[in-house]
Amino acid sequence: VVTGLRLLDAQLHPAHGEPPSQVLLKVLVRRPHGAAQLLVRDGHPRRRVHLIELIEVEALGVHDDAVHIKDDGLIRKTILSHAAPFHFPARGGLSQNFIKRQRDTVLVVGGRHHIRCRLGLVNRVAHGNAHARPLDHGHVVLPVTERDDLRGVDAELGQGTRECAALVDAGRLSRTVVKAAALLRENAGKVLAANALDLEAMDADSPMRDRLRLTAERIASIAADMESVAGLPSPQGETIAEWTRPNGMTLRKVRVPFGVVGMICEARPNVTADIFSLSMKTGNACVLKGGSDARRSNEAIAALLREALRSESIDPAAFTLLPASHEAAGALLNAVGYVDVVIPRGGAGLIRFVRENARIPVIETGAGIVHTYFDLDGDLTKGRAVVCNAKTRRVSVCNALDCLIVHRERLRDLAELCDPMAAERVTVYADAEAYAALEGRYPACLLRPAAEEHFGTEFLDYKLAVRTVGSLDEALAHIARYSSRHSEAIVTENAGTAREFTRRGDAACVYVNVSTAFTDGGQFGFGAEVGISTQKLHARGPMGLPELTTYKYVISGNGQTREP
Repeated sequence: VVTGLRLLDAQLHPAHGEPPSQVLLKVLVRRPHGAAQLLVRDGHPRRRVHLIELIEVEALGVHDDAVHIKDDGLIRKTILSHAAPFHFPARGGLSQNFIKRQRDTVLVVGGRHHIRCRLGLVNRVAHGNAHARPLDHGHVVLPVTERDDLRGVDAELGQGTRECAALVDAGRLSRTVVKAAALLRENAGKVLAANALDLEAMDADSPMRDRLRLTAERIASIAADMESVAGLPSPQGETIAEWTRPNGMTLRKVRVPFGVVGMICEARPNVTADIFSLSMKTGNACVLKGGSDARRSNEAIAALLREALRSESIDPAAFTLLPASHEAAGALLNAVGYVDVVIPRGGAGLIRFVRENARIPVIETGAGIVHTYFDLDGDLTKGRAVVCNAKTRRVSVCNALDCLIVHRERLRDLAELCDPMAAERVTVYADAEAYAALEGRYPACLLRPAAEEHFGTEFLDYKLAVRTVGSLDEALAHIARYSSRHSEAIVTENAGTAREFTRRGDAACVYVNVSTAFTDGGQFGFGAEVGISTQKLHARGPMGLPELTTYKYVISGNGQTREP
């Protein structure tokens, strides 16, 4: 039984001398003699085609060892499988001799149940069968639903977007998020079982384990955040500004969804629920590529989210979870015309990879290299609490403290300032002056001399660098050199120093006498967050509902025309 064939992406290249073509293809399902057959047709029967590139075709539920691919005489190509044999019509087939380069080799992975293929420049030959060599670099494109006649991946994603933004009222979207939160609570046991398998496969010493780990309490917190998002007012259609020109023409600047939001994240299953609730509330479709470490957890959560969508008769394609593979990430980053913006959420390596490889707009959410400056006029009691909380509340999150900067004249208080962290087994990497102040007063097994590489490092662990400075200017210079522009804090009782720090501190979030652990969408009252943006365009800091929208201008009048 063949449940469906899906054309995910294709491009036609016309014969030499003809104008470039973006003719869309039609994929039809045929079942001669109990086997699946794929018929590829050009939309223009008289057009001569020298190359068709089927970037991905997917056959679902093929319970037969043979899949027939038919060349209808217009397309001079066909497709091979190394997993299940393809049978070709007597009048044509493929030969390895006609594969010009390795990049043109056909790739098919899967076989009986899941067929994906890439077809490059391959010429039609005489009778015979052939077998393709699998490539090292497959090309995975965004999945779509089972339909016989598809016009590429944008058809499905566009439909999902229209379902959310145009056809679904805000009440249904909110009810969907509430339903998803309820399903998450009801099925917490299934999610925890999937998460346990992910944890079992992860290195026991990995600093990512804390981010990956789900507990009953964490699932309840995620569900509560989703309900909080559902209860917030929707920014869709909000008038940001409105004014009237002298000619009577009225202009309104109105919030609208991005359309399709892509996200790539690491071992963070909570992000799956967060991006779903924020995307649905703002009327965006969402495509998520999670990390392989969290694959089972993400799949378990995503199944519940799709069930919530179906409960409100919303197309489940509005939320799509991609395979946890590098190929899927590459395809998402190159989904020009399909995805409006991509948001990476993870460490510095992931963010750098996305920034350097994306062909679609990127909103960077930052690795956190976080500093707290204990000023000459800092209160020691406040400082002890703020520093310890920022460092030890959760060491694996991006708002955790990485470097304590201390004024030289407060080195006498450094041991007392650091004392609460000794109980949490925090290893301190101190510069020469700080090391001398701590030696004999902080556990020797936890005290190390600092090297240059300890400054500017996001530890994600029970580790802390300490730098000594002589002034606010020196502290700000150190921060400017090493900061990721995420969160920076000062502990001081001097109002003038605090004002100067907040004015000159270049970060998304700047704190005075407050732990940097508060850099979080939930703590800011946003319900949840997409991430913490460390860039300056469009969004900065915790990204909530407004940050998942853009705007358009709506101009109305009474027949006004413009003079030359």
